[in-house]
Order: sequence, then C-alpha cells, then structure tokens
Amino acid sequence: MYRRGFSKLLLSLTVFAVFGCSSGSSLDRAALTGTVTFDGKPLDRGMIGLLPTGDTRGPQGSAAIKSDGTYEVQTAGKPGTVIGTHKVVVQCRETISQQEARDMKVGRSLIPAKYTSYDTTPLTVEVTPGENVFDIKLEK
Repeated sequence: MYRRGFSKLLLSLTVFAVFGCSSGSSLDRAALTGTVTFDGKPLDRGMIGLLPTGDTRGPQGSAAIKSDGTYEVQTAGKPGTVIGTHKVVVQCRETISQQEARDMKVGRSLIPAKYTSYDTTPLTVEVTPGENVFDIKLEK
C-alpha cells in the first residue's frame, strides 16, 4: 500500500514537472502591441481580449487601451501572449458616473457589437515568435 501511494506521488510530480512548468516559459510567448482605431481615430480607452483558437493552447491575453489608442498584451500577469492564432475582441464604453457604477450600470458601447464578442468578432491575429504588431482598425 505504501509503494502504491509513493508511485502515484512520483508520477504526479513527474507530470507536473514536465507539463506544469513548461506552459509559462518565455519560449511559448511573444510580444503583441498595436493601436486601436475606430473610423480612423484612435480609441482613448477600453480593453482588448485574446482567446487562443484552433490548435493554439494557453491562457487568454488582455490589454488596456491607453489614451493614445496603443496597447500591450499581457497574459497571466506577464508581457506577451501565447504563440499561435487568437480571436480578438474589443470593449470600449462611454464613461459613467460613480453613482451609476455603484448601481452596477455600464456605459453604452462606443463600437459596433460585432467586435465585443468572441462569437461574432471578425478579428483574428497570428502571433509568431518575436515582436508582433497588430493594429486593430474598427469600422461601423
């Protein structure tokens, strides 16, 4: 009985060492930056989400859109995102008052709804090793 428990523990540790530690390595990630525009003008706020798709595996990436429209993707708190294909969504809402926020209200979307859902977004990006620039051009 002792041997069986020890064997299971050893197997679990081996699996963790081989698979658990490799998913966060720098070899699996690459930098992704760019600018988000809507009808030719930079968005001044919002968020971007990246969902690995197809054969790409790993956690989702995200980025805040800065006041000049630029963004830098992070995944699990580290710069960059998983190498491979991703669906891309963008959220950009009007500013609301503090009271509205306390009342759990959200501002109306400032961009077309098709860009705000992984089910309807036409946006995809292929992240390759190294530095990647993906300028997101939203249109009505």
